[in-house]
Amino acid sequence: MEYYLAIEKRKNNLDKFFELFSKQPVVTIKELKSKVSKSSFYKIVLKKIFDINELLKYFDPNLSFCEPSFYKDQNENIYQAFKRNPNIEIIDHKDFYILKVCANGREKGS
Repeated sequence: MEYYLAIEKRKNNLDKFFELFSKQPVVTIKELKSKVSKSSFYKIVLKKIFDINELLKYFDPNLSFCEPSFYKDQNENIYQAFKRNPNIEIIDHKDFYILKVCANGREKGS
């Protein structure tokens, strides 16, 4: 099953988050905080991630937009990141970000 969610662009820090995530499936917290203010990160970005995850769980209880992850770099440093669900594609379309969701474990393109 495939469905779409539209999120209106607002020309704020949330748009910077979607821009990063539309270009790469994993975004480090450090990278994200360099693009958005600290208060926006906690008040806007984290809240929107939570809200989108809750909305997707309405359609499929096992589905989420993105999840926190931990990674180790080549120097053995641990860092935190958000990893986008590979079954969700972000499409930048005019005044909206459209989340194309391929549910039931089907990855996009299959």
